[in-house]
Amino acid sequence: MSGSIYDKLLAFVNGNTTALCNIYKDERLLGGEGLLFIYYEPDSGEVKVCFITRDQLESNILADYDARVANNSSDIIYFFIHAPEQSSFIELDIRDHLRYRRD
Repeated sequence: MSGSIYDKLLAFVNGNTTALCNIYKDERLLGGEGLLFIYYEPDSGEVKVCFITRDQLESNILADYDARVANNSSDIIYFFIHAPEQSSFIELDIRDHLRYRRD
């Protein structure tokens, strides 16, 4: 496969957005505020996804997370994509991707 690890992670998110939003929703109900951390595991060659609560975030990521939460509605959810060459937040409106939509 060609392309950077970051590009592969973005493609993973784009191809699995609804499932990732549902994971986020379920994990947030169990653990509270946080984000989905998405990264590449070089030993297995797989994309890994884990929910990290706000209290577990590193200080530099926490500051960015808190600023985003303060400036967005509660319907915005957060993914953090981490690759050796680049890391970034992705913000999504969960109402666009839930398996059970609110009316």
